[in-house]
Amino acid sequence: MNAKTTKKWLIGLLSLTLGLTLLGCKDQSTTSDVIIDPEAIIPAITYPDLVYFQGDGFSVTYQDLYEEIKINDGLNQLLMMIDEDLLATQIASVTSSEIAEKIKELTYGTTDDTVISDMTPEEKAEAERLYLENLRILGFQENPESYLRLVIARENFAINQMSLAENEEESWYIGPQAIAKYYEENMEPDLRTIKIRFTSEPDARNIMESLNLVGRSDGFLYRYTGTKPINEVTRFDETNTVKLTNDEVIVAFIQMYNLVYGDYRTLLEETATISELEANPDLVVEYATINAFNPNLTKFLYQSLGTLSESEANPESSLFYTYVPAKYYGSKDTSYYMICNLSKTVKADTTDFDGDEAALKALIGADLYEKIEQTIIDTNLKSTGFVSARLVEFRNTHDFQLLDYYLAIDYQSVDSEYEMEGDGHATTVATYDEESITADQLLTYAMNQNAPLYLLYASQLKALQAAYYDDVYCPNPTACQVDYT
Repeated sequence: MNAKTTKKWLIGLLSLTLGLTLLGCKDQSTTSDVIIDPEAIIPAITYPDLVYFQGDGFSVTYQDLYEEIKINDGLNQLLMMIDEDLLATQIASVTSSEIAEKIKELTYGTTDDTVISDMTPEEKAEAERLYLENLRILGFQENPESYLRLVIARENFAINQMSLAENEEESWYIGPQAIAKYYEENMEPDLRTIKIRFTSEPDARNIMESLNLVGRSDGFLYRYTGTKPINEVTRFDETNTVKLTNDEVIVAFIQMYNLVYGDYRTLLEETATISELEANPDLVVEYATINAFNPNLTKFLYQSLGTLSESEANPESSLFYTYVPAKYYGSKDTSYYMICNLSKTVKADTTDFDGDEAALKALIGADLYEKIEQTIIDTNLKSTGFVSARLVEFRNTHDFQLLDYYLAIDYQSVDSEYEMEGDGHATTVATYDEESITADQLLTYAMNQNAPLYLLYASQLKALQAAYYDDVYCPNPTACQVDYT
């Protein structure tokens, strides 16, 4: 086989399907009554020397394939076999919508349609190509649903573990007490505010001047009453300005808001009541959202600036509005703002909460309860090894045992405390409950998943040796000697 032929053969090997014609008896059972030393540490397949594939000058045996499977992802294939059995109920319960969301996540790295729509056509195409390539390597390109169902079932099992009372002492538990604690430590109330964003300070001052609004050094907002054009006035004092009342401040901010946002938001009615303004979704600020955008602006909104409701209850409280345009430096934000805080949602006291789910939902609201619950779930699922750790615990409850020394060593990367019991077995690689998995069964399962890839792994070195060995090591056809020193 020359180099060109070898290259073509290797490329062609990638496209082999599971319908590949095999040497040997196709329908022959892989079970056998052959007696093998029961003290053997490494389980063996029944027909190691049977030829699976005959190439040009080389052959691949079942033993070659089995060794490549074990080296590359034998443990992964074994755990898939076991989990497909133990999680059969969860797998059957996976919905088509869950599968669609998982495909989206595995393809684009997110399930957020807005983020996906912002990707360029080239970025989308590359993400989709990599997704299909990964499926091909895993052996699920032709039937990805079975793989996705197992992935989702594993995650759903881990999610279910988070809410079981028996796990309430775990840091990843998501019962009412855990949600109450998260609420107390991480949640800030929503804010109702007329927040006006300007691209520059001159733009903001032009809007204010158009409404004869002036911020004076005492920290309050005034209306200019002089006769001279406002942009020509160099000094503002009690002779040419009038301090605005709280009601007039609200109207002034409504007017500024309408001038800035009138082209793409619903206008605010100048006669709107405070309750009507507070009910307007455009005026609601979520703490987490704005804090992710600009922490400095968030700190000012929540800590430095008061609210109208607080001011009316206590006139000596912090001012509830800004009187001049200001900038709150953030890595993503260079804008100037005028802000008028109306009110904050009252934060419930969940310190030392010991009630049930219904009681906590009544206290903080069902929507917020479920939002926090999902946040904790997402955080846990993203934690390295979380799902894997829950599956390790699950398999342990089913008396999972490995009887292959090398697979047991590999499993320690999944369960660092795992130690193989006994000396192994001649043919069985693993047991759980009353079930056992033989080396033959592991080989069959893995080959059904991705025979072409394993054949490629097992063939590439042999193909290269067949093509080039004599040229490299045997320049004299009558004397072929290799010195490895």
